[in-house]
Amino acid sequence: MTEPVNSGEKVGNVVVRNPDGTIKSGLLNASGRPKGSRNFYTDFQEAIKRIKDEKTGEAITEIDIIAIGMKKMLKGDERFEGLYKDLLDRVYGRATQPTDITSGGEKITTIDPSHIAIAEKYEEELKQTIKNKLNESTGTN
Repeated sequence: MTEPVNSGEKVGNVVVRNPDGTIKSGLLNASGRPKGSRNFYTDFQEAIKRIKDEKTGEAITEIDIIAIGMKKMLKGDERFEGLYKDLLDRVYGRATQPTDITSGGEKITTIDPSHIAIAEKYEEELKQTIKNKLNESTGTN
C-alpha cells in the first residue's frame, strides 16, 4: 500500500497529510462549489423560459408552473404531487420541520425556583427516612 499524498492535496475520501504534517480528511469538494457552476434554481429559470404558452406563444412563469401543478393535483393526478413538492422545496426552500428529541411531544415547562426548594426538602426527608429504615432493619443506629 502506498503512502497518501503528502502535499496537502485532496484525494477522494482518503486521509492525506497537510503541508504542516497534520492529518486531514480528503474531501472531494472542500473548497465549495466550483466557480461558474450553476445551482438548481438557475437551471430551473432557464428551463421555464424555454417553455412557451400554447395559446399566446409567450414564455411561461414560475407562477404558471405552480398553477398548472396545483390544477392537476386538484383533479386527482397524483403524479404531480411529488414533482411539485420537490420543485417547491428546491426553489422556495423546505418548510421548517420541528424536531422534538427530548420530551416525546410533551410540553416542557420550566420549574419555579420555590418548587425546587420544596423538592430538595422532601429529598432530604426521604434520604433520612431510608437511612432510618435501613438502620432499623440492620439493628444499627
